[in-house]
Amino acid sequence: MPLLAPVIRIIGNFPWKSVYHEGKTLPMHRSTWMLLGTSTFALAANPNSGAPDFHLAARPNQGLLEIRALAPEAHHFNLKAPMILELHSSVARRLAPRQAEERELVFQMPAHTRSPFQVSLYVCNNENTYCEKKSLGGVWNPESRRLMVRAD
Repeated sequence: MPLLAPVIRIIGNFPWKSVYHEGKTLPMHRSTWMLLGTSTFALAANPNSGAPDFHLAARPNQGLLEIRALAPEAHHFNLKAPMILELHSSVARRLAPRQAEERELVFQMPAHTRSPFQVSLYVCNNENTYCEKKSLGGVWNPESRRLMVRAD
């Protein structure tokens, strides 16, 4: 009976963006499968397990606008990873959250602003098998007191 040589193939084309690990943002690539003899070993995360988008809510509070990022069900925010609200005005500003909990982050900015902003953070599943960088953009309309959100 001939010996079977290990066969390594790259299959799939899963467009992973990045993963946060030990203080570094690392690029993710394709899934890899290894076939050894008659046994198959999967060496990649389930492509259907990507983190869902978080939710944004806003409310004026004493001259400031509170932007709340809410984690999706069965997920939390990685509090050790970067958490930024970037305000795109005449002078770009990067704001850290005023309050940070695993399920909710609170950012504050001037309530009268009409400038678009982007919130970027890492969403992880509660089993801690993956964390994924997510970004949502928004624009606050002070007259209508409405937040318009777009996925970036």
